[in-house]
Amino acid sequence: MDRNFVFGRRRAGVLLHPTSLPGPGPVGTLGKAAMSFIDFLSEAGVSVWQTLPLLPVNESASPYQPYSLFAGNTALIDAEQVAEDFDLPSPGVGAAGPELITAAMSKIRHQENRAMGNAFEAFRHHHREWLHPWCQFQALHCLFRGTAWPHWPASFRHYEPDPVLPLDNGLQDAMDREAFCQFLFHQQWRRLKTAANRRGIALYGDLPFYPAADSADTWQYPQYFDLDEFGHPKRIAGVPPDAFSETGQSWGMPVYDWTRLQNDGFGWWQERLMNQLELFDILRLDHFRGLEACWSHPPDAEAADGEWTPVPGEALLRQLHRTLGDFPLVAEDLGHITAAVEQLRDQFALPGMRILQFGFDGSDGNPHHPDNHDSHCLVYSGTHDNNTLMGWWSELAEDQRDRVLAALSEQALGPEQALHWRLVNCCLESLAQLSVIPMQDLLGLGSEARMNTPGTMAGNWSWRMSGKEALSSLAPFVRQRVTASGRDGSTITPQSTATRTATPSSPSQRDG
Repeated sequence: MDRNFVFGRRRAGVLLHPTSLPGPGPVGTLGKAAMSFIDFLSEAGVSVWQTLPLLPVNESASPYQPYSLFAGNTALIDAEQVAEDFDLPSPGVGAAGPELITAAMSKIRHQENRAMGNAFEAFRHHHREWLHPWCQFQALHCLFRGTAWPHWPASFRHYEPDPVLPLDNGLQDAMDREAFCQFLFHQQWRRLKTAANRRGIALYGDLPFYPAADSADTWQYPQYFDLDEFGHPKRIAGVPPDAFSETGQSWGMPVYDWTRLQNDGFGWWQERLMNQLELFDILRLDHFRGLEACWSHPPDAEAADGEWTPVPGEALLRQLHRTLGDFPLVAEDLGHITAAVEQLRDQFALPGMRILQFGFDGSDGNPHHPDNHDSHCLVYSGTHDNNTLMGWWSELAEDQRDRVLAALSEQALGPEQALHWRLVNCCLESLAQLSVIPMQDLLGLGSEARMNTPGTMAGNWSWRMSGKEALSSLAPFVRQRVTASGRDGSTITPQSTATRTATPSSPSQRDG
């Protein structure tokens, strides 16, 4: 799908990370529940499915601190799908366990499934630039029991394409197994993407700005990061105090060596985008403002004690445009945004983001207020870092509640309507070309369903749909709103946020 297909008409999207899909395991998988979600989106008239990064996570479980910016999160591999693809007894629903992976690999090794064997070899060849280093990193990480790579024995501390490996440590078997798991992940995601695209649904991914400090990327390419001779960050990435944190955020990641990246023609960044554009039709560049200047602080200082350092973002985007063409990239332009950041975004005609929850501080010209949206942006009721709509509402001061209600026209305030539907309706009727609603907000859930609270370590990234939600009754209601707001492919365009149509009856009568 090209950029015009994605942004050429008004669309509605839903934000749901696959780990939040229902199922018996610790996280959702790319199996039947994912296919059923595509069915729901299609029935609801929703044509964009946005996820968080599909990358391997560390102990924080945050997809924004990945072990790799290229590899897939193999915890998402669905067991039933593996059993079906390799003609194995079904192990039941949930994630694929080690015994099933071993059995499937055996089919390949004994040439009992030549089609899959050929596909596996083609996958290994096509992705060799990142796959081999990642598999080696993962195998060593397991061998050294999760110790960060700067603390590995000196002979393993630097990536070597053909290292001399002891014959008795099982590293080659572990590397082959990880390569096979990456293949399974890509096979299942490609199947999901094909099914979505055939139904007119675009998949919208997220590109983290940095990898974790302990990652295959920093290990393979330490020259592209601001590291000391031992592999430790000289400066820590983060952001200054903002709407999400009064003290700022320290992310624990090293910043880039932009001089070296630019001298090398930004080739590594080009590979990043090309890799992710194989998986997604649209990409959101997280922390877009980091392409104008990045905030960092010394390792022994607090986030608030950092400083801004200029970044050659214009040169990077120009090179990406030259190589990849008019790619469908969205700028996550939230946080400390300056005129220079906006100029960089607009120079490359990248749509930015508007967040409904940020729109009611009472300031004149607030870009997030519904009356100030334009067509060249995306509007969200909230992001993965926000509270849910109902959780947010429960914490609002009275004067802010008054401003929210004033923004919702009387036509949209049917007395039978739950408040979260009034707010969802406000997002859908925005002038923004794409309106994205987190699944929690469609379900009218409270703070217990929040995905992440920035600046905290516990209780994040774990929300799951229960599987008991009545999506079959929800879909027709959502479709009504998608159609009424001109997001089903019709030519309807709201004249302004003050002339909304009446909201139909909600399947949920729970009020805010």
